[in-house]
Amino acid sequence: MPVEKYWFFLMKTTYGMRLKFLLWFGTLALLTGNSLPAQDFDQLTWKQKVFFGGNFSLMLGTETYIDLSPVAGYRITRRLSAGAGPIYQYYSIKTFGGRYSFHIYGGRAFASYTVINDLNRLIPLGFSTSVFAYAEDEALNMERQLVNMGLPEGSGRFWLNNVLVGGGIGQPVGKRSSFNIMILWSLNETAASLYQNPVIRFGFSF
Repeated sequence: MPVEKYWFFLMKTTYGMRLKFLLWFGTLALLTGNSLPAQDFDQLTWKQKVFFGGNFSLMLGTETYIDLSPVAGYRITRRLSAGAGPIYQYYSIKTFGGRYSFHIYGGRAFASYTVINDLNRLIPLGFSTSVFAYAEDEALNMERQLVNMGLPEGSGRFWLNNVLVGGGIGQPVGKRSSFNIMILWSLNETAASLYQNPVIRFGFSF
């Protein structure tokens, strides 16, 4: 196997694992929050309906990973939220063939809808938990020569689109904050995709 393709296979495996378990290396993934009671939502100003977050990761060593991907969103209704943001990721790994690295940049747009505001009302769990649906459209620009598996040979960069859908649960921590777990599935996974299904994300929202 050519060094580039071996490296891509190794990179994709380790990168995919880190996309699945972001908390392993200290990611702060801020998603949308729980839905608010109708009376509380109606009292919010438009500024209070705006929220910020994103992915902020740093891992140094034989494998270096940096993720700076902020997002800004808006609570459209007490259940529906949407937002977007830029993406920048740097990944470097040392192999027997030397050190390989690449830069990824792009953007994402997402929407979240709270299906069940308090699962405890349906199932006596003893604590409040919300259930939400989530969809994301992500466009990433990366170097073709480093991820040429399944793509025409050539140099330069190319755009890769990822459509992720799924859902999750949120455990409230305060009035507007919550701890979230999401399970997502890439609808257009290919040999060149960085994601390995399923994609699991952990994080906080506020």
